[in-house]
Amino acid sequence: MINQSPLNPKSPSSIDLTGMPREFHLAHTLATGLYGDEFIDINMDADVVGIQYGFNVNQEEIFRFLRKETVDISAITMFCIYLYEHFDLKGNANYGFLCPNMNQEATDHDTRINYVAEVILKGTRKYYLAPYHEGNHWTLCVICPNLNEVFWFDSIGGRPTKQIKQIIDASFAQASLKGRKPVNRYKTTKWTVCPCPMQPGSVECGYYVMRFMYDIISAQTNQNMNKIFAPHKKYTQGDLDIVRGMWCKALCKYSL
Repeated sequence: MINQSPLNPKSPSSIDLTGMPREFHLAHTLATGLYGDEFIDINMDADVVGIQYGFNVNQEEIFRFLRKETVDISAITMFCIYLYEHFDLKGNANYGFLCPNMNQEATDHDTRINYVAEVILKGTRKYYLAPYHEGNHWTLCVICPNLNEVFWFDSIGGRPTKQIKQIIDASFAQASLKGRKPVNRYKTTKWTVCPCPMQPGSVECGYYVMRFMYDIISAQTNQNMNKIFAPHKKYTQGDLDIVRGMWCKALCKYSL
């Protein structure tokens, strides 16, 4: 739903969409039609990320996405909703999501721990995909509550940061105190750094995380997460444009 504002329209952004599929052009048309401080309101069902959550997407966020620039938290959140619907994950025993906004570094420390702990304690999925934004960089944590394990995917080859390890380790500990017991042998959270495609530049991380999530769910595998991607696998721009196109379709759908 588009939230109306009486302010003057912004000038359309110059974006080259030559040769791109129809959904990219529709998203661009939608964005250029937003006036002043208008934005698109989106509501997320509680089953997607464990809480009822509302957010919005504005014109410049859409333009940044179409320019292949940095990806905003709202864009990643909307893509989680799209994947939930695309793969029909309602009631699915394998895959769920954590809310990117609730799990990002700007959110209060205790709020983050309480949220993740509640998902670990009450969630029924085997894996929870948790896009994580810290220091202007997107990574993906895949949390497996039953195994007390976290799998880390980073398109620049980094290791889990101290901040995210503290949050998730504390969440597991809090869930354990409330009665959640892992079924494996690990008494503390096990972190595994997984091989994954590497980004060539400085701004692609958000698109890589989107593609990681799509590929992980598409695999529908019970094998260890560190075997999802073959060593030295690379993404082409075409690979990334597939998930970018999905995002554009979602934007058009949720703007109605």
